[in-house]
Amino acid sequence: MKTVFEKTEWFRKAEYGFFFHFLNSGSALHPPENRSQRIPAPPDEWNRMVDSFDADAIAKQLHELHAGYAFLTVGQNSGYYCAPNATYDRIMGLSGPHSKCSRRDLIRDFADALANYDIPLLAYTTTLAPGYDFDAVRKLKSIPPWNCNSNCGNYQEVKQFAGTDPRLREFQTMWNAIHAEWMSRWGKKVRGWWVDGCYFADKMYHFPDEPNGKSFADALRTGNPDAIIAFNPGVVYPPRAVDPNQDYLAGEINEPEYGLLNGPLIDGMQYHVLTFVGQYWGKGPLRGDGKTLAAMTRNITDNGGVVSWDLPFSPKGIDEELFSVLKEFAREYARSRKVFPKTDVKILSPRWNAEGKAVPGRVELRSASPAEIKLEWNNSILTNSGKQEAAIELPPANAKECRLKLTCGGFSREIPVHIGREFLFSKTPSAPMELKTADGSRLLGRYRCAVDNGKFLVDAEIFEEKPEIRALPWECSCLEVFLSDGGTEKQQLCIRHDGVVFQVKNGVAEECSSVKIVPGGRNAESFRFRAEIPLSLIEGCREEPHAFSFDFQQSVMECGRVLRGVFCGSGGGNISEFATALVP
Repeated sequence: MKTVFEKTEWFRKAEYGFFFHFLNSGSALHPPENRSQRIPAPPDEWNRMVDSFDADAIAKQLHELHAGYAFLTVGQNSGYYCAPNATYDRIMGLSGPHSKCSRRDLIRDFADALANYDIPLLAYTTTLAPGYDFDAVRKLKSIPPWNCNSNCGNYQEVKQFAGTDPRLREFQTMWNAIHAEWMSRWGKKVRGWWVDGCYFADKMYHFPDEPNGKSFADALRTGNPDAIIAFNPGVVYPPRAVDPNQDYLAGEINEPEYGLLNGPLIDGMQYHVLTFVGQYWGKGPLRGDGKTLAAMTRNITDNGGVVSWDLPFSPKGIDEELFSVLKEFAREYARSRKVFPKTDVKILSPRWNAEGKAVPGRVELRSASPAEIKLEWNNSILTNSGKQEAAIELPPANAKECRLKLTCGGFSREIPVHIGREFLFSKTPSAPMELKTADGSRLLGRYRCAVDNGKFLVDAEIFEEKPEIRALPWECSCLEVFLSDGGTEKQQLCIRHDGVVFQVKNGVAEECSSVKIVPGGRNAESFRFRAEIPLSLIEGCREEPHAFSFDFQQSVMECGRVLRGVFCGSGGGNISEFATALVP
């Protein structure tokens, strides 16, 4: 049996590929009283959409982009799939013109088209049944007795179909059979899977008896025992594995600049990042030009990782404007490999200690061959002196973050580096700490912190006139507090501005009664409250700690838009680093 390192070798050597969300999203919207999901096109229209997918043209474009592989969705939440499946039809009681599985096997056809250029195909599927198809969730018995809102955004509607088995064994057995049928037909045409929505692996997969994570993985490897699999826990930093039966990290992140890890294996899994080339999944405008995308990709692949870029496209292919930028990306990436040797980068962040004194950090470079690499840091020019291995000191900058620019042979890469800060907290509230928007134009919050009797006390003043409350706390008026014992596991608490507190794990938000909120009054421009957070919530702080790490992410509503700022990390949905609280 191959090891994970051996199974993922081809994937690692591919370095980058592209991801296509091909879904039946329809064109009309439900009335406001129903769910906001788009109405799927009916079966005959869906078949026309699938038939219009020009597999040969898209495969040719990917060849021109030197793609190492491609991903294509089999289906998602609509209940429609781009390949026939008799098992799914039988369970659903649909056949012929009523089937929601397409007549054309697009996965097979796309795999064959890509094979003409030796480009492997991987497929996308989901952990649960399509959440916006009421017939599917009912007949597949995929709604659990626990809250699965992270999988089903319309959970309040579909919870009427909830069963009594917390492990969803009947559903898992049917879901395994559906995927085993597909893989029996595709075999080695499909080189792997990316499984979305694995937020509840501990409730569904982590059991010794089937159905479990292993039985699902076995179904996904039917006909191809070497198929590589990723289970996606959602947007988490840093990317991580959730089940031992996967081979690579799903790696869904919004900010690829902060995907830099020391690969190629992370927790025994191949290091991989999936993100969008535009502003969101399948949407433009692009986040950068070809050089920028090439530099972002090199930051990850040089450390042993793999990057998948999600693309906007039509069934006829990638439009010419986007394609021209992607061709520039491919050229720049190929050129960079000739002039800038593969260089593994490890960074120890600099920091300011509790007395305000500078504590330098360090960057370690390990290049595949000797080359002169110039480093630009905080208005200073440094160099590795042409050595293959070099360690260079990084003094802290007067900012939350500073960019480290590496240049060799005319090609540059930039890596954002967090500047750490230490605070000495006691029973007496600290001096006020202010948080503004990224451009510094708007004050969002002011905080005074203390530690007393095993609790982290945060006296917060929030500058917001009219809070907006939504079911998912991070989408509205909310103070997010991130805590850790200094390791990679971070405790996320969401304090909504109506005083309700949520504890978040793997994208699942559940109300948290152990955090006490004491209202502090309101004036014309702001309101106050005190949060009393037991430090026992942090895994490594079961006893009175000497130090812990923290960060705040503040969101306020203004004129219908969300203003957001991060106290210590990078923002953009990513808390990359924490401040350190020292407790006397």
